[in-house]
Amino acid sequence: MKHSAMPQVSVIIPAYRCGRYLGAALASVFAQTYQTLDVIVVDGSPQEHEEILKPYADRIRRIVREPKGVSAARNVGIREARGEFIAFLDGDDTWLPQKLERQMAIFERWPDIAIVFTRIEDIDAQGCAKPAARAVPQGPHPFGDWITECATHDPCVSVGSIHRTLLKNNYIPTSSVLARRDALIDAGLFNEQIPVCEDYDVWLRVTRRHPVAYLNDVTAQYRVREDGLSGSEAVRVFRWKEWNARVLEAQLGTVPNALKPMVTEKLVTRYRDAGWYCLRHGQIRQARQLFGLSLRYRWHQPNALAGFVASTLIPSKVNGS
Repeated sequence: MKHSAMPQVSVIIPAYRCGRYLGAALASVFAQTYQTLDVIVVDGSPQEHEEILKPYADRIRRIVREPKGVSAARNVGIREARGEFIAFLDGDDTWLPQKLERQMAIFERWPDIAIVFTRIEDIDAQGCAKPAARAVPQGPHPFGDWITECATHDPCVSVGSIHRTLLKNNYIPTSSVLARRDALIDAGLFNEQIPVCEDYDVWLRVTRRHPVAYLNDVTAQYRVREDGLSGSEAVRVFRWKEWNARVLEAQLGTVPNALKPMVTEKLVTRYRDAGWYCLRHGQIRQARQLFGLSLRYRWHQPNALAGFVASTLIPSKVNGS
């Protein structure tokens, strides 16, 4: 692919305690077949990453800053970016070589879209694909239905408005995203007050204004780490379930009236499911709160009522919550 007239892509890599994985992430960036790049590493662990970044010193812009979360790091990168397009890559994830070239070709064919996202696969600490790879849903499924409804003449590409489908769940993996910088700024960037599901929040705001494209092929790899930074697996899942619901709840004031019943039903389910997850893992106080939130949207649901009652009967001194 000729590079002379290509718009520049800014690659934003938040790096906090990435260790040896950061080198693999950068190697995958510089292995791209599209090379009009502005690579920004927002480094929250400068001492740990010093030696890893040395070989790339003349090819990256390194912004050292106190770690304030991934949203703050991404926002710093977006504001400093020189490119018309923004690609996100977490410091422990990797890309396949043709990712950006294929996504830029889609932007050239459909210039009104704001985002191109793709399939990803999970890899382990050694970089080997995990057996439970993320695949396109089979059979009736909101995302699978959207792919079919928005199909184009290219069998691997779907284009259209995805906002309604995203209200049902987040189907956009961040390390697969290539986005227009002006669309991100227009949406208000990442909300730095949201500890998890911050990507879901910004994709909902972007897709409320703009169509997107989906490339039905794997172009990125998400590393599943045993040393996750958010605590035990149970804590990480609980926080994701809770904030997935809270992010959706924030949409109630902006969605059309016709969609509010659907969003409300999703909130009933998400808060109730999060409550049961907390109850099973001994997070009693949080479970009680989440069941209460579910019941606020629909009081008559025996399942949530049973969970709420159970959470009030378990003594706090037993579970430490």
